[in-house]
Amino acid sequence: MPTMDILAAFSTEPPPQDFILPGFLAGTVGALIAPGSTGKSMLALQLACAIASDQPQANTTGLDIPRHGGVLYLNLEDPPGEIQRRLHALGSRFDLLTRESIADSLTLSARMGVATDIMNRQFMRTLLKAAAGQRLIIIDTLSRCHGLDENDNGAMSRLVARLEHVVRESGAGLLYLHHTSKAAALAGQGNLAQAARGASALIDNARWCGNLMKMTPEEATALTQGSGLPIGEKRRGFFVKYEIGKQNYGQVQQSQWYERADGGILKPVTLDGTSKKSSAVKKSEWK
Repeated sequence: MPTMDILAAFSTEPPPQDFILPGFLAGTVGALIAPGSTGKSMLALQLACAIASDQPQANTTGLDIPRHGGVLYLNLEDPPGEIQRRLHALGSRFDLLTRESIADSLTLSARMGVATDIMNRQFMRTLLKAAAGQRLIIIDTLSRCHGLDENDNGAMSRLVARLEHVVRESGAGLLYLHHTSKAAALAGQGNLAQAARGASALIDNARWCGNLMKMTPEEATALTQGSGLPIGEKRRGFFVKYEIGKQNYGQVQQSQWYERADGGILKPVTLDGTSKKSSAVKKSEWK
């Protein structure tokens, strides 16, 4: 059983916290949850590019990326052609140096239809080998990497423990994508950590949870994109909000609005209340 040197811990300055994303600590398991067709896979791909490359163009998320490193992205639900469409849309915004920098550090495995069971020992050995030296591992989506009962707390605790074994062995952070429950989405509670579908252990045992939510009719009435006029019902489908639903480490961060751009890319924007006259501010450069 590994033990800590208590006396040394009392007297030795600990290393600074190493965050992959605001609040998401390296060496821990985090979740990104959202209803279907919200854009979580695109946001995950944008995050993967931003973390893989230190070129400024690579960060299209508007979020702070403290450090960069290798990213292993397992996409378990989309066909290769659709993944290529997303990459092509992002690549159209990058210069050659940025493209090459991302390609050098991002490993993307298109695994739709390929047996992927993280509870399987042989696959776990393969995953640990691929995860060595990576800064972030992304599993998209969690429900496709196991055959357990999603509503069983004991089973989901074992699943998260398996993910924790990966991060302990590799030192990477592991971000899994998961769906919001229909009940939480209909009740307008998509910003809560417990909005995740299935057993509560999925989020209770994770150290961080980001939520991606569609704009509500009330928000479409109350918010404007610089013109002073409400977003309105016709345009609200173009906007989603990222918010941290659970955070065990670091300071709490503000939410971030995104507007869907060409190719499904989520473009960071600032939305004001309709009573304000200040204009929207883009948080990254766009062509």
